[in-house]
Amino acid sequence: MKTFTLQAFALCGLLALACSSKCLAEKPNIVLLISDDDDYEHFGFMGSEIAHTPTLDKLASAGTLFTTTHCPAPLCRPSLASMLSGRLPNQHGIYGNYLETKGIGNDTTKLDPSGSLANRLKDAGYVTYATGKYWEGDSRAMGFTHGTTEVTMKGFRQFVREGQDELFQFIDDQHETKPMFIWWAPLLPHTPHNPPPKYFDRFADAKIPIPSFYKGDPKEYVDAMRKFYAMGTWFDDGVAQLIEKLKAEGEYENTLFLFYVDNGYTFGMPAKVSPTEKGLRTPVFATWPDGGIPAGKRIDKLNYALDLHATALDYAGVKVPVDIASKSLRPQIEGKIKESHDTLFGAVYAHHPHAYSGDPEIARSAERDVYALYARTERWKYVLNTRDINEENEPYIKMPRRLFDLVIRYQGEQELFDLYADPYERNNLAAQPGQEERIADLRKQTLAWWKRTGGGPLKDIN
Repeated sequence: MKTFTLQAFALCGLLALACSSKCLAEKPNIVLLISDDDDYEHFGFMGSEIAHTPTLDKLASAGTLFTTTHCPAPLCRPSLASMLSGRLPNQHGIYGNYLETKGIGNDTTKLDPSGSLANRLKDAGYVTYATGKYWEGDSRAMGFTHGTTEVTMKGFRQFVREGQDELFQFIDDQHETKPMFIWWAPLLPHTPHNPPPKYFDRFADAKIPIPSFYKGDPKEYVDAMRKFYAMGTWFDDGVAQLIEKLKAEGEYENTLFLFYVDNGYTFGMPAKVSPTEKGLRTPVFATWPDGGIPAGKRIDKLNYALDLHATALDYAGVKVPVDIASKSLRPQIEGKIKESHDTLFGAVYAHHPHAYSGDPEIARSAERDVYALYARTERWKYVLNTRDINEENEPYIKMPRRLFDLVIRYQGEQELFDLYADPYERNNLAAQPGQEERIADLRKQTLAWWKRTGGGPLKDIN
């Protein structure tokens, strides 16, 4: 009897191990959570004592958090197109919000659908769903088997604001058939900042500190920020509803959650459509309750949010193409490598490229429409302005001003900021003695990155 008991115990152990291996080997559901026009400081998991984001805080603490990453572009459409394609805006050609067509419901795209994240996951056996903000033409051609269509995508502003019934029906219908990939991109906390009372009331009396960079009416700033924080809570509550649904269907534990902010946003200083950290920086996290991703791990080193594209493919068991700009974060998450990046590089483009010259016959290109290149090390931020910014061409750039004055820049002007001493980039050190060598080195690296990633010659910039 004793021998039988030991044999049975051993058999049970082997079966449990086999089950565990099977569960870990199973393809996870993948949910890409995309916050829209948000501030990297507006999350509890990033240290905010004002923000109310309990769902995101719990998700971030249950996984691995990257605190210092840059989004693909400080503008909605290019950032999302890069996440779909794994390529940089100057590589896929979508560097502004409005290129060939006007309005949100673009019926054309320069993206190669065969290389989209959704198509690669669909080919790997996933059922795929796009909901909320989606720009790139025919979503079925782009690889989304369900959700957004050309007819419905003009209504993306209603997603989460008016509920998630269609998404939840998709989960009901599909969760037992194939692993799911969900592109979850509500227009939150993006304008209009119109939070329902149940979210705004939490912040109605919140003490909002006035930052050193803000020079306007304090009351106007406080009122705007209270609404902004409330919009973030609205986003968080939408995530909570999604998690509740996944738990109800038994899918939560085998779901990989990936999070990033498409571009930055704030009041009182340049953010969206600018090379500031407020425009570029986003937290990223990866959480998979049953997938072995370390909980409570924090990586502060520099990384690219675009690497979520390759990370999703990696965890889905799909080989990451070598010819894309996205590299999997999984080796860092699993502690196999500690290296990230010594320097982050990027480019900032026009919001409305077609408006720059007023002449539709002048060809648009990334080289013509880029107005700043930048490099960011752990401590230093370098900016090379490649076009003028002034009253005449601001509509071309359409830098969204929220309680700050027009920014004036000149072609060829360089900027250098010490992020340790000046995290909001208010004190340009480029003209200070002793910075010549640093500026020359960062300029050389920045232009080399531009050329290396496919950028062509820039007019009057050497």
